Amino acid sequence: MKNYSIYSILLFILLYGCKTNYIAPSLQVPLLKEAGELQLYSGTGADGLFLNGTYAVSQHMGIMTGINLYKYSPYDEMDLFEYTENIVGTLGGGYFNRIGNGESWLNYYDVYAGARMGQGPAIFPYKLYADTIMTAPVLQFFIQPSIGHRDDETDMAFTLRYVNHVLNYTTPENYVEPLFTFKFGYKQLKLISQLGMSFYLGTRYSDRYSGFQYSLLHFNFGLQWDIFTRRHHQ
Repeated sequence: MKNYSIYSILLFILLYGCKTNYIAPSLQVPLLKEAGELQLYSGTGADGLFLNGTYAVSQHMGIMTGINLYKYSPYDEMDLFEYTENIVGTLGGGYFNRIGNGESWLNYYDVYAGARMGQGPAIFPYKLYADTIMTAPVLQFFIQPSIGHRDDETDMAFTLRYVNHVLNYTTPENYVEPLFTFKFGYKQLKLISQLGMSFYLGTRYSDRYSGFQYSLLHFNFGLQWDIFTRRHHQ
């Protein structure tokens, strides 16, 4: 009984001392055209392997879902756990439309909001030896307006995403992220590349020793398959 109490106290100290580690999630920028359009994405990036999908349930409303599976590598060999496997799911919805008659270069825009939930990496400071990297519950809420250009060969978009990030039931942290998306290919199949930055809306200092860490730059790439489940109108 005495040993059980000691272990409980040590576990409480570890959990209470949990710091944060924010990894920017991969971004879906569908710029859907019409009802019945389905976009599937797969690739890799800052948050590991991802499989995402967006579907236009009506002429101007879309839903998005996805799953991420990734490994987090610590900064040095002194960490007690070399990797932590994480899985995070996404669910959201939003509005899309074309700009004017769609003939201008910037011809489509959309606004999506949603949530991500799963397991993410957390840093537990351990002053006698080294920090421990372990999985912990993660919950995120996001909103992301996008504007861009879409045609048969090339898509380009700019997105400004806001993310509210909660790790291991600690105080929420907020980030603003400008991201650029480029898609190259032909009609249904395109190669995706994304470049973005994360700006923390707070006063905490991020470094290896504070236990508060996030990446300023992030890059994603993959493939997109565009399917029109109804008759497609150009």
